[in-house]
Amino acid sequence: MKYKHSQVTHPKVTHPKGIHLTTLLALTALGQPLMATPLRALQTYPLVDHQKTELEISKTELNRIAVSGDRIQQVFGAEGLFDVQTDDEGGQIFLKLNSGIHIPNSKSITVTLITEDGLTQDLKLIPQTIDSQSILFKPYVKGPEVLLAEKATENMESSVLSLMKAMVRNEELNGFTKASCESSSFVAPKIEALENLKTDCLSAYLGERLQGRRYSLINQGTTPVHLKEEDFAGPEDLALTLAKYTLHPQETITFYIISRRPK
Repeated sequence: MKYKHSQVTHPKVTHPKGIHLTTLLALTALGQPLMATPLRALQTYPLVDHQKTELEISKTELNRIAVSGDRIQQVFGAEGLFDVQTDDEGGQIFLKLNSGIHIPNSKSITVTLITEDGLTQDLKLIPQTIDSQSILFKPYVKGPEVLLAEKATENMESSVLSLMKAMVRNEELNGFTKASCESSSFVAPKIEALENLKTDCLSAYLGERLQGRRYSLINQGTTPVHLKEEDFAGPEDLALTLAKYTLHPQETITFYIISRRPK
């Protein structure tokens, strides 16, 4: 589906204090008198940037969508299916399925919202024969514990990648000591199930939190051997790289394993 965006603006209207323009628009669209305002069912969802939310909307009445503390700037997708009205003051939008459009209850429509703060949210809208819906998104704010955990994960991934590159290139790496294999506490790869293979440890890289080993692997048999990572990696290993996955007779390759260093 090729997405296009909708931005409908309303002329400025002077209205009495205490009666919001949005309310007047909603009442007009619903064809209701001021004192007979229908109550909308409220749905509240966290808004996580670049995630998708599935929600039900009314297929016959006006549906309101708003973002707490932010404003909806653009709506992409489902062109021709919805009448989209925007509230320039409140930053919310109103969606109503265009007359003559039939959407079975099991079908969905995907649209994308972009807010003024730059948040993007994909919506999987499921039109149902229900009352008008009021949908409120609350931007998800990560707590300090989550941020610290994510930062630690990013640092670990970066360290693993740097160590793997150094081992593949057989280079020195800051924070790691290049040593003999006997200096590390690595558990040898479990390849007992693979016949005719011989492995030798070439060198070890010892760091504060990580350790890595370079191995040579030779097929001493007369038939090709098909390799898989799980044939070599143990439960404590973080990364493993094989140069190739089919080892021909008398062929030798190098492979690399990284794990956490025991405390």
